[in-house]
Amino acid sequence: MSTTIYKYHLPIQDVVELAAPELFRPLYVGEQLGRDLYLWALVNPETSTVVHRILIYGTGHMVDTQHDFTIYPWSRSYFNYIGTAQMSDGLVWHVVYGGRA
Repeated sequence: MSTTIYKYHLPIQDVVELAAPELFRPLYVGEQLGRDLYLWALVNPETSTVVHRILIYGTGHMVDTQHDFTIYPWSRSYFNYIGTAQMSDGLVWHVVYGGRA
């Protein structure tokens, strides 16, 4: 089984539906090229492609629970914090893995 680290561009929006290999483990989120938000993930490119849900929240934004996940630290299978990206324009984005779409 092969594993590779892939990079995915994340548009700044509440919910991003990302087509990626089924075996997908988010590793890091951050700014690159001075303007864009990216997600790096460990994947197995030999597995079939599915849609993964990525949720992006700005500091002070309401966390909406309409996406079928519960916000409890012991329920990490549905709400996995990936990381926080501090952008060069001063905005801060908190990125969460919301499971498969």
